[in-house]
Amino acid sequence: MKSNLQFRHIPLAYDASEEADHAFEYARAFAQRCNAELEVVSVVATPLFGNEVEITATVEEGRRKTEPALRRLKHITEANALPIQFLTKFVRPTEQILLCARELGADLIIMGHRSRSRLVRGITRSTLAWVLQDAESPY
Repeated sequence: MKSNLQFRHIPLAYDASEEADHAFEYARAFAQRCNAELEVVSVVATPLFGNEVEITATVEEGRRKTEPALRRLKHITEANALPIQFLTKFVRPTEQILLCARELGADLIIMGHRSRSRLVRGITRSTLAWVLQDAESPY
């Protein structure tokens, strides 16, 4: 049976973690196989409340964490001549990931996932869980 399913735009939510690096390798290979455009979206979560000094410090810390990792990924992709875009967004990760997906007309979203205990999952919700809950399309 032949499928007409084509993937053209794939955002990858990237937070510079080990899990995100694994997701990047998967997304890069998948996008290459599908001849799709990959967009790496790094979101620095900033506090909703706080003064300018606190918010600026959070943004700078987020940039310090993600920029070296994004430079490393850019170097990898330049060596392979892959069509990949890199974006850094701020505020709420779930909103930014879904907004990028909508703006791109994304066919699917790729995200890494940390293994957490049932207790931790019961107390907190991951960005992945929020994206799954809030997505308007079945990515």
